[in-house]
Amino acid sequence: MVKASLLILSCTAGLSVGELSVLVVGDSFGDTGPTYKALDDTFKKNSVPATTKSTAVGGTTTCHWASQDSGMKIVNDAKKKFPNAADGPDYVWYTLGANDQWSDSDFQSCLKKAKSGTWQDALDCAAPEVDRLVGCGATMLENYWTEFPKSKVLFTGYDIPCYSALCDLSFTHAFYGSLCDNNKTCDNSYGQQVQKLLADGYVERLKGKPFTAVSFMGAAQKAAGIPGADVGVPVLDQGAECDYTTYCVHPKYGSPAGDAWTDAFWDKYFKDELSGSVV
Repeated sequence: MVKASLLILSCTAGLSVGELSVLVVGDSFGDTGPTYKALDDTFKKNSVPATTKSTAVGGTTTCHWASQDSGMKIVNDAKKKFPNAADGPDYVWYTLGANDQWSDSDFQSCLKKAKSGTWQDALDCAAPEVDRLVGCGATMLENYWTEFPKSKVLFTGYDIPCYSALCDLSFTHAFYGSLCDNNKTCDNSYGQQVQKLLADGYVERLKGKPFTAVSFMGAAQKAAGIPGADVGVPVLDQGAECDYTTYCVHPKYGSPAGDAWTDAFWDKYFKDELSGSVV
């Protein structure tokens, strides 16, 4: 009877003493591939007690998230997923920004014009797009930290896509196809530059806040054994292994690419964050 009572108490509390609470917010990288499960595996693999929950929705954009609940969606999601955590989740994996690019008609029109110009013309197209995304995302995160100032946020960006014939005509083309005509080096180089501008924009805007940006681009290629590829160091003239990819642009959970993201979460961020806390 005593054991049963303790079990009920444990389930009611939701989190054990010393257990991390981790929230995943954003787009399809949280719910399609590599998914929040890859992050949860990071803690299991390294014997860190943690509960990982997700409110990520594939296809969503930064500014769509910011428009919900009067800019308080992340706050409200955190309260719903971790109602007993007075200080909010210990960590948030924030994955937003990619869908804003293919869905922004002004950005896409600019890329069409830049196609016959210089590389700098293409980068100039990204500047207002990045400003817009940082404005939406940072305002939302600032609202979040007003409620939960101790919660730490990780932004990883995205990874190299698969370049199958089908993907060239669909997912991968949707991002920068007007500029690159499905040229791998162009697509990957431009994607890397846009991600860097976005990460740098967040870091500059959120100075003094518990926000960290780390590029995981290249992890999927490393998993495929592509020479020279590493986490944060993609090989720009090649794609990812399509067998390890879901819907062209997502490292597949349970594949070597998904496992590479699990390892990257630890090696590039949580190993240092939790130094001395691993049981």
